[in-house]
Amino acid sequence: MYALDRPGYGGSSFSWDSRSYTNWAKTVNEFAKAKNLSSFAIVGYSSGGPHALACSIGTVENVSSLALVAGDGPYAHLNKIWSCDILSEAYHLDKSKGETTMTKELALARCETNVAQMKSDYAHIKKENRKEIAMRDIDTAIEQGFDGPASDAVLECQDWGFEPSQVCVPTFLWHGEADESVPCKIATEYFMKTIPADMLKGATIIETENHTIIRRKWQSILEAVVQEGREASARAGKRKRGDDADATGTKL
Repeated sequence: MYALDRPGYGGSSFSWDSRSYTNWAKTVNEFAKAKNLSSFAIVGYSSGGPHALACSIGTVENVSSLALVAGDGPYAHLNKIWSCDILSEAYHLDKSKGETTMTKELALARCETNVAQMKSDYAHIKKENRKEIAMRDIDTAIEQGFDGPASDAVLECQDWGFEPSQVCVPTFLWHGEADESVPCKIATEYFMKTIPADMLKGATIIETENHTIIRRKWQSILEAVVQEGREASARAGKRKRGDDADATGTKL
């Protein structure tokens, strides 16, 4: 399993000028080639969701399946086609302060505040080993500053540069109805209706789950994408054998 740091996280390089979902897909494609990955699944959680989607529209070679777990949606686009202000709902924007979208400045300020709150929350974790891991994780994420994490929020509120309707790999959705960070209707009212029906292999919507659903359903998520990848490889093998039979006139 490979877990790639998005730009600006950990030791991953960052530039606001080159930050985009399409550039991320190019990076993943280069990584997969360097590792000689002939077939692999992609899992995107929360802000990682749009990044994973960008890798699943034919821009990255050899992707066998995709799982979106509590994945963010294209909020600016949804504001135009939905009657509600989903952008303000998702980001808790204060219109009385002139907050109408997620700007770079606002995202940076929010990120700094949120990190401070997370560290305060983590300090109350009872299990010392879990507390240590959580603290180290967040410190690593922001070791270059807040630009990387802040850029996720900015990207989510801009034009993505692609449409989820372009997804061309088997896809699974996981979301909790009690999710207060990414509204569940992003999955049920957008992704489930936008991702091509022949590509949507499953949607697991759990009433009691919240935004941390990935912690409790990790094994099931991995099993789903791995199994789909194996089946896809088997189908590809059968097609290849069929093509060989057609070409040679010999049943293999």
